[in-house]
Amino acid sequence: SQRVGIMAFALSRISKRTVFWSVFAVVMVAVYLLWFLVLATDSHVPDQFLEANRSGAIIASQIVDLSAESGRNLGRINDFDREGRQREAIELVREEIRRTGELQQKAYDLSLELRKMAEVLSEVTPRAATDTALKAINHETTLIIRLLNYGRFLNELLSILQNKFDGGVVAPDRIGSVIGKINDEVTAINDLNKQYQDAIEKLKSMTAQ
Repeated sequence: SQRVGIMAFALSRISKRTVFWSVFAVVMVAVYLLWFLVLATDSHVPDQFLEANRSGAIIASQIVDLSAESGRNLGRINDFDREGRQREAIELVREEIRRTGELQQKAYDLSLELRKMAEVLSEVTPRAATDTALKAINHETTLIIRLLNYGRFLNELLSILQNKFDGGVVAPDRIGSVIGKINDEVTAINDLNKQYQDAIEKLKSMTAQ
């Protein structure tokens, strides 16, 4: 009976130890779930990101407005060329190149705001919001690249028109082709800015901003 008593005591200790570790495991699982559901999904967007986004959105809107105005003038340039009014076409292209200088300054200003956003990107939570913020930044970065392409094609158009005005030989579809490329860049700039705005709206909905 003494052996039975000792075994019962041992079983009792084992049972209590098992219960303790079982309860401990349940508590740890509960703590983990609480962290995962509450803390891990806690949303945060740094003030620096939000302020840079506000400034960047204004600049991007100005870029879109300026490029849209340029797009309208491209139609006039094409008309002048078809009508043989090269001097007027050249003057209008030069006006657009001056506008491009303003656009390039806007692009530089926008790049500064994007850099501020990128600096605190890792502080955006949760992870899905970080990914969305990164996509937004990428859209505007690509917009800047397309803006540079726009300026390059505009300079190419001026060179072609100047050559034609000076009596050079220009392929019939050359000017229309370059104008088409410029219009493509304008369309891309508008689309990228819209994608940026959509990504920011999605970010706001994810983080209740």
